[in-house]
Amino acid sequence: MEDRFKSEAHVPVRYRPYADPHDWQKLTEDSTNQLQTTMGQTMTTPCDAEIGQTEEELTNCIHDLFLNNEYIEWRKALRSFSAGEWHLLTASLENRNTPTTAFLEFGEGIHSKLVFSHIEAPDHIESQMLMLQFTVSGSMWHCVVWHCPEAN
Repeated sequence: MEDRFKSEAHVPVRYRPYADPHDWQKLTEDSTNQLQTTMGQTMTTPCDAEIGQTEEELTNCIHDLFLNNEYIEWRKALRSFSAGEWHLLTASLENRNTPTTAFLEFGEGIHSKLVFSHIEAPDHIESQMLMLQFTVSGSMWHCVVWHCPEAN
């Protein structure tokens, strides 16, 4: 093995077994915006702006679930989903006859892994609030929303 591979400092963050998964900046600096040459062709990886834009658009779509009237039936039915378990978002929207187009536009790689879970807030008796967590399985993206279904 060459000397340059003996030190962990020379291994990109995404290949380090105990790299801090929350350090997205290091990950993107090491793996994004680099040119890769494959069989004589030069390809680029997604840049930070594209990744950030997708995450921002996904977060905006999640917020729309709680702002737009077209999702009101889904919001009213939140307590019908098992608390503390993960549910596929697009399937839950389809079951309530609410639009899924905004999420399907992210492509199968995202919408097929976009899940949510909910638990009652610590002060649930007084507030009736639920904490909903959304994530894309296998990614670091997540979104947390506090919502009171009774106050639709």
